[in-house]
Amino acid sequence: MIRFEHEYYFYLLLILPVLVLVHWSYKKWRSKTVNQLSPAVQEGILGKYSYPKLATKSWLSIIGIASLIFGLANLQFGSKVIEAKREGIDLMIALDVSNSMLTKDTEPNRMERSKLIINRIIDQLKGDRIGLVVFAGDAFVQLPITSDYSAARLFLKTVNTDMFVNQGTAIAKAVDLCVESFGESQKNNQAILLITDGENHEEGAIEAVEQASAKNIPVYCIGMGTTNGGPIPINAKGDFRKDKEGNSVISALNVEMLQEIAAKGKGQFFLSQDATSGINQLFEELSTLEKASFESELYEDYEDRHQWFIGLALVLFIIEILINVFNKKDKKKWLLFG
Repeated sequence: MIRFEHEYYFYLLLILPVLVLVHWSYKKWRSKTVNQLSPAVQEGILGKYSYPKLATKSWLSIIGIASLIFGLANLQFGSKVIEAKREGIDLMIALDVSNSMLTKDTEPNRMERSKLIINRIIDQLKGDRIGLVVFAGDAFVQLPITSDYSAARLFLKTVNTDMFVNQGTAIAKAVDLCVESFGESQKNNQAILLITDGENHEEGAIEAVEQASAKNIPVYCIGMGTTNGGPIPINAKGDFRKDKEGNSVISALNVEMLQEIAAKGKGQFFLSQDATSGINQLFEELSTLEKASFESELYEDYEDRHQWFIGLALVLFIIEILINVFNKKDKKKWLLFG
């Protein structure tokens, strides 16, 4: 495959027609000016220069500039797929996308704060693999486990609270899907990170994390929101969900539930309010897991070929400098260019 790494440099090619126009205009002006001189003076001037050489110098400069621009754009050849062994852990993230995640007791809201945390986690991954399960009243795999961090960020951007019609907090289904995503192998390098407010959870969550823990898969939790909670937005106008009496429904973080899940899952519980230190503590915990080797398809870096054009430009500029525009009988140098 062939490509140019910095295609925006091609905009500089727009100066080439300008240079050609300047060269043509100068030749026209020079011819008109010389024709106004007496024949004797014309003979004295025209006899000093080799005008084909002057033209050659100009065109060498123009072609050299074009070659230099192509060099800056950096022609590249590649890339072939290679199999490379990598070492790391497998981390499946289960993200709550129920409507309560729109609550703004955590700025800007629980959902956007969760995405920020996941992006920070991706920033710190080195050779590890990551996957994403989303859940509300049901659960499904949003991103199968992968070492492609760009894909992980792309899939994360598409996550929102409109992904499920049925509301709820199906933690058990989410954990089960995470375990299934790891496959049959048990390498002791696998972990689950549950990001949720823990509210309105369905039954079976404790049993699910205990089953994961029995397979040496620890379950960590990040609690989104505050214990005081906040109203749940239902539209962009600022309206909130209300109960039968017309009062705003308050969604609050279920700390006790998530602490129990982390304890039964042999993991640890973190609060979203302290995201930075929480992530650091999380990675300290994950660093204790064994790093397994696995094969991953990687794309080899493109091979740069900018040196071809840079070298050509250098040769053309040197030749342009060395060309003697004067006839042999006249050694005096004039600053007249063709």
